Amino acid sequence: MVIAADWAITLAVREAAGGPLRVGPEDVRRWAAENFLLDVPADLAADVLAARLRVRGYG
Repeated sequence: MVIAADWAITLAVREAAGGPLRVGPEDVRRWAAENFLLDVPADLAADVLAARLRVRGYG
């Protein structure tokens, strides 16, 4: 989950190109589904995303 959240954040930062960062649990869930074939519960994705955003200085 941490890897999925980190990749979702990384991709959002690249897309933002200096603008507002737009990333949500659905982005984490989609990345996990596409790359790990996992169906991640939305509440777990939201919790991990919030924690990783704080660690990376975005939250």
